[in-house]
Amino acid sequence: MTTTERFLRNQPALNRAGTQELTRAIWGGVAVEYDALQAEIDKITSLAVNVNNLSGDELDEVILRYVGIDRRQNESDAIRLSLLHALYLRENIPSWATVHSIRKVFRAWFPDSLIFIKENEIESADELIVDGGFESETVGVKTSPFGEWTPAGTEVAIEDTDTFEGSRVLHGSGTGTVSCTKAVEAGTYMLSAAFKGYCQIQVQRDSDSKYWNFETMAWTADEVESGNQSIDAYSILELPLIVDGSYNVTITLGLGYDDFVDGGSPAATRPAVLDGGDPTSTYTVFADGGAPYMENFWFDLVSFGLKPGNPYIHVMVSTFSAGGSFLNNWPAGADPLSGGEDYANSTFLGLDFIGGEGTGTPTEYYATILSYIKPAGVKSAFSFVGRV
Repeated sequence: MTTTERFLRNQPALNRAGTQELTRAIWGGVAVEYDALQAEIDKITSLAVNVNNLSGDELDEVILRYVGIDRRQNESDAIRLSLLHALYLRENIPSWATVHSIRKVFRAWFPDSLIFIKENEIESADELIVDGGFESETVGVKTSPFGEWTPAGTEVAIEDTDTFEGSRVLHGSGTGTVSCTKAVEAGTYMLSAAFKGYCQIQVQRDSDSKYWNFETMAWTADEVESGNQSIDAYSILELPLIVDGSYNVTITLGLGYDDFVDGGSPAATRPAVLDGGDPTSTYTVFADGGAPYMENFWFDLVSFGLKPGNPYIHVMVSTFSAGGSFLNNWPAGADPLSGGEDYANSTFLGLDFIGGEGTGTPTEYYATILSYIKPAGVKSAFSFVGRV
């Protein structure tokens, strides 16, 4: 017998025993609880048509039911709601099975300029570059082979500033280049890198000294290279390469001189001032009126290996950058709080203090989100990119 049935069966006896006061109290309590329950049900059903009006436990229940992700420590309702917006609205773009869509989702937590996506991450077992981030190299000008790379000219060096990832980056200018040679077998390969400036990549095979043309996707006797530009910030470069036999290929990284300058040649001298900049800046113009170009290039996270059999997408968020006045690595270099706080006497620092909003959260949180939004059959990975 249920409690309700027992209560109803004994109700007449309670009344005959002169316990009307007790009965009223019991039923009054039931009525109050019922009214509260009905009001909560009405609230949920009336708000369900507009999830933006939910908050607290109600918002959590909806997200847990449809997304399955628990609320993070100290996560506000506004941020929690942005998760739903990111996953189900995606700024109203028509197609969700695109890199553009994935970027839109992560813009709910990170600035667009800090989100980098590789569409063809190479499996670690197939990676041929030993130290694509140059982390094991010594800072300074290189005039002799270092690691797997061979420099040409003195205008190339390993530096420890303005990196994309880690504490080292390849920086070059002028005619300085670096190259490495790798043995390959028949198959489709991917060559990728984080780069900045005006850069070029050249691939030559030793079997017949031909060069790979990244535009026509064919080997040619003509010396060609892939020219790329990213002036103000790092970009991710991904280039396919088809190998039709067993031979060695030499990869050369250098400065792209005339890929973006209308075929011009450098002027004999720099202009006094370019667009109001410093006359000793790293820019020049061309004698025949071509566009200005940057005289420097940076390469980091160079990768080369067999293209994965199934697509493998890697979302990287670059959030760590030295700056600020106290234990702070925020991207903008400013203190995370701006109210004149006495950091030295603080009793604790928030999870996001060092890296910025969102970085105190384990990568597993964002990796789970990525696993929800990636196209079917695509492998995925998420990581924070630490840099200096």
